[in-house]
Amino acid sequence: MPLFLLTSKRTFSAAEGLTYTLQQLRKATVVGDTTQGGAHLTRSFALGNGFVGFIPYSRGEHVLTKTDWEQVGVVPDVVTDEEQALTKAQQHYWLSRLRTAASEEEQRKIRWQLNRLRAELFPVSLPVPVLSRYVGQFEEFVF
Repeated sequence: MPLFLLTSKRTFSAAEGLTYTLQQLRKATVVGDTTQGGAHLTRSFALGNGFVGFIPYSRGEHVLTKTDWEQVGVVPDVVTDEEQALTKAQQHYWLSRLRTAASEEEQRKIRWQLNRLRAELFPVSLPVPVLSRYVGQFEEFVF
């Protein structure tokens, strides 16, 4: 089953850890914005006069890459803004399904889904005078 993880500029810390690990293991496709880049565990230390410092005390390292996402964030496989991440993930899924569709009927259904997603990504706005030409009764339907 394909797994898509949606990220944004607000994704941080443990959520980044899960995302980074699954992406590096090729178990998930990451869709969205680059994350904040908070990989190192910190603890708060009193600095005196009411000040507190957050000092890193641990660094996680991925077993395969020998790196982490500190200060660079997790870079998505499919880059898009936060508002369109879900639609882009769905589009990515349907495109992969289209490549492996077994029948013409399945391909037709998948293309229908892709067209619906395209309509969400690129909405059409028509002026009221143009739309008013289509107002009326069409057989049993009234618009």
